[in-house]
Amino acid sequence: MPEMDGIETLGHIRSMGGKFETLPVIALTANVMTGARERYINAGFTDFLEKPIKPSKLDEMLFAYLPKEKLEHKSDD
Repeated sequence: MPEMDGIETLGHIRSMGGKFETLPVIALTANVMTGARERYINAGFTDFLEKPIKPSKLDEMLFAYLPKEKLEHKSDD
């Protein structure tokens, strides 16, 4: 992001208070250096997903954090 990084953005989101204090936020990053996941989690992100994004891992994250009523399973039939 040109004006602020993801950690700064998360700080602004959390500072909005209310539901934003506990809103699940997943870090999507190309930073796969040792300790990166811990850095993002310690900064307040709910979880961490590295790029390139694997569709199965993204599905797993969405199912883990989205409210069940927001999810709709479509079969291949």
